Amino acid sequence: MQEWAQRLDDADIALTRETRAHLRERQHRFGQAASHLQRLKPTAQLALRREQLAALTSRLRLLSPDNVLARGYSITTDAATGEVIRDAKAVQAGQVLKTRLRTGEVESVVRKV
Repeated sequence: MQEWAQRLDDADIALTRETRAHLRERQHRFGQAASHLQRLKPTAQLALRREQLAALTSRLRLLSPDNVLARGYSITTDAATGEVIRDAKAVQAGQVLKTRLRTGEVESVVRKV
């Protein structure tokens, strides 16, 4: 009789352990599903998109030509075509250039040295 009682206690302990493990697993899955649903909410998606838009806007502002000019750089173009000059070899003596600065523009004529 005592042996049967011990077996019953062992079975009870094993069943309790398995039930708790199963419950923990279900709670974990429920938490994941709730988190996933939270991310899919329109308000959460909108907030995420606004943050992404703000970051992209900031990046774009930093890379804008006006910001580059404000840091002391200039943009030089061919006065006739408006094409940006990127290489000194691309210009010829006598060619008219337009240089855009932070405040205004200047024209110049190329003189090869």
